[in-house]
Amino acid sequence: MSDWKGPFKRGVSSFRAGNYEDAVTRFSEALELGGDVCTVCDARAAVYQKLGKLKEALRDSKSVIDSQPGRWQGYARSARLFLQIKKFDAASRMVELALERVPPEQSGRRDEMVALQAEIRSAHDEATQEADRLASLRAYHFGKLPVEIAHTMFSKVLAEDHAFVVTLARVCKNWRASILGTPAYWGTLVLSNHSPKRKIKTWKERSKNRIRELAILQHYPHDSPAHNEELRTIPIKHVRVLRLEELPPTTVLRELPLSLAHTVIQSLGGWPELRPLSLRGEIDWEGNVPTFRCREFTVGQYSRPDWSELSSRLKDLRSCTLDTCLGDQDWPHLLWFLHSNPALEQLSVATFYPTSYDIPDDREIPPTITLPRLSELRLTSTIPERLFPLLNLPSLKSLYFVLCRVTLNSALQHITSGPASTLTTLSIQSASFLPETLLSVLATTTALETLHIIAVGINTANAVLEGISRPPVAFATATPQAGTPPLQVYCPALRHLDCSHNQDVKGGPLVRLVKWRLAEAERSTAARSEGDGSGGAVQPVQRLETLEIDGCPLVDPAILPWLREKVPVVSCVYQSKKAAGWKR
Repeated sequence: MSDWKGPFKRGVSSFRAGNYEDAVTRFSEALELGGDVCTVCDARAAVYQKLGKLKEALRDSKSVIDSQPGRWQGYARSARLFLQIKKFDAASRMVELALERVPPEQSGRRDEMVALQAEIRSAHDEATQEADRLASLRAYHFGKLPVEIAHTMFSKVLAEDHAFVVTLARVCKNWRASILGTPAYWGTLVLSNHSPKRKIKTWKERSKNRIRELAILQHYPHDSPAHNEELRTIPIKHVRVLRLEELPPTTVLRELPLSLAHTVIQSLGGWPELRPLSLRGEIDWEGNVPTFRCREFTVGQYSRPDWSELSSRLKDLRSCTLDTCLGDQDWPHLLWFLHSNPALEQLSVATFYPTSYDIPDDREIPPTITLPRLSELRLTSTIPERLFPLLNLPSLKSLYFVLCRVTLNSALQHITSGPASTLTTLSIQSASFLPETLLSVLATTTALETLHIIAVGINTANAVLEGISRPPVAFATATPQAGTPPLQVYCPALRHLDCSHNQDVKGGPLVRLVKWRLAEAERSTAARSEGDGSGGAVQPVQRLETLEIDGCPLVDPAILPWLREKVPVVSCVYQSKKAAGWKR
């Protein structure tokens, strides 16, 4: 019966030499020759553990326990194996059983088992913490929100960009179910040249046939019978907003129900049939009779509508863009058109140089046209010195002068007697004016936050920067002492300044401007914090947040690090990539 000891010894030698496969073979041979199960199986379990064959190792450890349940070796081996496969409860139970069986006199073994027990407990705690961390990462917290809050969040996102509904539906299964199950999210249908037929079917299905806004964009294939046939299937009674972009209205509208098409076309009386335009309007239904109210109106280049007819039809616009569509005899038509739309909030006029400013006797145009809601006015390649002084704009916030041939002095002077107190943005680009004229305006624009003086000619921009880097002339005093009230400054609310593409702009005025505003901002803050009333007479001075000086070759690069330290965002690109490449 001792024949098994030879293979067993050879197995031990192979194990020590790292030849684990041969060791398994020798230990198995020893078992077949009647070797001691407890001794041989424990040794083979150690080899299996080295080989990563934990299932076989556990099976041998169980054989050791079954053969001699009163000995500690099988339990200790099992505890280590269960720890390795992260079965911590089983490992804890095995090490407890091993401790119960270690003889009291073997203190070294007991210490070893106690250390193993602590290792198991520590590993268990770490695994629990990691599981909790992963669970928190994978937890669907959004699903715990009340339905009303989730709906409000989705609605706000889609109000900014309705096309985002497709992205939201792809986030996860729960979001997709929520998005697809809410018809209101699919109420805006925008048609272009990208699969319009399929999109109509999808939006009809997901909105439950309740399309509330229909937009047809420039490249929609309006000459395709298949697409137009699908377009005619939209339940038009639920549509409340209609939007066209750069399309001939009669060409597209004929594919909609006759009653709606007739109403829209009628509101555009005098419009050339084949000329494209952009519009947005609201639709009200009284039974089966629609009423169309155009709110946004954009006329593209070289269209020549009947302005008299349009002025009599369009009387409730909110936004109007007139780009290269006014003829040299249309001055009275423009004034009458503006007079007919007192609710305008945004107006843009481009490329208009009338040859006559006579007003016909049959038009009762007031000397000053009041647009009480207009907040944005953009005049491009036109005659601001003629038009702007005729407008009373009590709510104007943003004013843009671009590419104006005639000097802006008279138009700028009108700001001081008009919208100076409400203006938050003033942008002048590629236009000429006297620096002192603009400085007189800036001394009154206490709410101005954004100032653009871009490509305004030689000896202009730098003089303006010099002027606003010190107190206005009317308020100029000696340098204030610490603890005294802040001085009056130009544009105390100014946060964004762009003086790009000016050949005369230098670094000195820029540095002085930034230093001046920083000092006055600190002084105004200190005056307010003291609460002694001294800071109340002067509006708090804001620090500059953005400064753009692109295309200003006289700006010394050495000042840029200091500017970037004092102003959060500074842009200074001396040349475009194309110009720099040509020069090289």
